[in-house]
Amino acid sequence: SLEQRGKLHVCVSCGKKRMTRYIDNETNAFLPEKYGRCARLNNCAYHLNPYHDGYGKQDKLLDEKPKEKLPVYFLPDDVLKQTFKGYDVNVFIQNLPFQFEQWKEVVNLYRIGTVTGGDFKGATTFPYVDIDFKIRTIQVQLFDDNQKETKSTYLSAIYDEYFRSQKNTKPSWLSKVQQNEENESCLFGEHLLKKFPNNTIALVDDIKTAIYATFYFGMPKTESDFVFLAEKNLTSLNYQKCKVLEGKKVTLFPNVSSDQKSLAQWVKRAKTFEQNIEKSTFIVSDFLEDQATTLDREQSLSLYDFLIKK
Repeated sequence: SLEQRGKLHVCVSCGKKRMTRYIDNETNAFLPEKYGRCARLNNCAYHLNPYHDGYGKQDKLLDEKPKEKLPVYFLPDDVLKQTFKGYDVNVFIQNLPFQFEQWKEVVNLYRIGTVTGGDFKGATTFPYVDIDFKIRTIQVQLFDDNQKETKSTYLSAIYDEYFRSQKNTKPSWLSKVQQNEENESCLFGEHLLKKFPNNTIALVDDIKTAIYATFYFGMPKTESDFVFLAEKNLTSLNYQKCKVLEGKKVTLFPNVSSDQKSLAQWVKRAKTFEQNIEKSTFIVSDFLEDQATTLDREQSLSLYDFLIKK
């Protein structure tokens, strides 16, 4: 519900400090900052209700009549294979603080590749491959030498721009993929679930974090090792993506916060997932909470930030 009392917040639309934010009625924690209502009714009128946006459904997993499923189209295997090159110009890989043999294993594990030409030359390709080894999308991210993302897109968009510039007819697979309702319709690294069926799954909020965490904690050699999967943003993690984790032990790694409300919210969501996904165990890791300083909490550091310090 909307916060009844308290200070006004900066509106995500107009930038004025006139927005009232939505809170979780059970934990009193704020929902993501995009959910709120601006008081500038004549000049802004921004209002995003979490229940209209699907946020409430993610937490409560309401038993409503499901929408008619739209078909999902996949990228051809050959498109992915064409990205397995150019590692010598791949900015992200060249700036990994690890030896060649170490990063080669991780690159192969997650099927990471490179864009070797155009405006995204040197960018890294991160494929979203589902549990059935179907390629849902391939995200493209260009990094600077400090491993900060400078721009991103999808490989399908790069292909589309190329065919438009050449005034050539798009291949049928590209036309179909562009009809998909969403791009990242599975977890990053989901294809590893069948390869490591008995390992504990670690869910993090960024692809880069999953890569670095695999270096830090080690490749999954035994069943006691973590297998790192990623969602673009943990706040958008939902039942539809998590149901593939049926029968799994899952550990979540949310960012730290100064008031620990983020932790409370994630403990609640973990319980909700566990109750609704059969034979699963969802827990929230205290790894970051145990190590975080006051400054770390104020900056809402992530697992990636902690690993970089190591």
